[in-house]
Amino acid sequence: RRRLPTAPAFAVLTVITTALITAIFTGNFPTCYVTGQGLTPFKIISEYVICGILLVGLGLLYRHRDLFPRHARWFLAAYFIFGIATEIVFTTYLGMYDWSNRLGHVLLLISTYAFYKAIVETGIRRPFDVLFRELTQAVRTRDEFLSVASHELKTPLTPLKLQIQSFQRLLLSNRLSTITPEQAEKMVAVSTRQINRLTQLIESLLDVSRITSGKLQLNPESVDVGALYEEILQRHAEEIKNTRTQTSIEVPAEAFTICADHIRLDQVITNLLTNALKYAPGSKVELGLQKEPDGSALLWVADNGPGVPKQYQAKIFERFERALPGTHISGLGLGLFISRQIVEAHGGSLRLATDLSQSGSRFEVRLPALPHPVPVIEKIKNPELSPE
Repeated sequence: RRRLPTAPAFAVLTVITTALITAIFTGNFPTCYVTGQGLTPFKIISEYVICGILLVGLGLLYRHRDLFPRHARWFLAAYFIFGIATEIVFTTYLGMYDWSNRLGHVLLLISTYAFYKAIVETGIRRPFDVLFRELTQAVRTRDEFLSVASHELKTPLTPLKLQIQSFQRLLLSNRLSTITPEQAEKMVAVSTRQINRLTQLIESLLDVSRITSGKLQLNPESVDVGALYEEILQRHAEEIKNTRTQTSIEVPAEAFTICADHIRLDQVITNLLTNALKYAPGSKVELGLQKEPDGSALLWVADNGPGVPKQYQAKIFERFERALPGTHISGLGLGLFISRQIVEAHGGSLRLATDLSQSGSRFEVRLPALPHPVPVIEKIKNPELSPE
């Protein structure tokens, strides 16, 4: 969410205020009220313009309601609503002591009181809500993450522990010879799979640490994306088969290589593919590549599954966020965050393409036509190198 630049906004407000005060005291301000006739057209139009501004403010309050404490949110809503009612009533009075003028000032008093309760009292009497709201949210996010992380780490440990205990019992009872080669191979395969899962979880946590500390290094080289796609699909052939997912590769007929860190790009595409297998099993998954007119490369992983719900689309690239929170689908919620950081370290972008005319999800990786990507450690030392 972008912040309004304070200095330019204050400068514009100062210029407008100065111009209005000057116009009033020099007699150049338009007439607003005529005795016996009421408000002039200029004043009536001005009141409706103010109503429009307050209505926009009410809409923005609703859109960003999560940024405000609940009590402040309700008082601000009351301020906008009574403020709009005040301006509408003011457009109807003809005399200074008309009922509409009196009612308008009563509504204005209520609106001002609601603003005081929402802003002044909250800032002075309840500063904790204002100063530490983000800290409270961070603590809540941390606790949720620790709960998910402990579950995810214990999940592969349980079958691994059972396999080791089973092997230990056979060893102590001198019954190792009773195991057939097929049984031994299955035990080793299960253990290896769980060890790989543990390794992946730990690597994800380490990647987050590297990213936040600016220690993620890139080793750019020439990458054949088509060959990379083939390698990734072959590596996940068993998982693709188990989920009954159909996969395809769409790449240009002519040879097309890009400059990127092979291992990290593999990590990004692998994460997008495994997400599709987890969240859209049985769907059609396409891995694509095309060369853009400006020389940049557009890579994508698309599926025709249920897609990402609209309410989660803006959050899925944040740490510890998942496309479908609260489901049985495993994961720490770090994959998309890490993937976006890796792509941005290359000077590119990763986004979820939202096309309501089609079902499913399409994640697009755009890498610029640069001779060498900029490592994230350099971007931290030289912020001007960071892509906007």
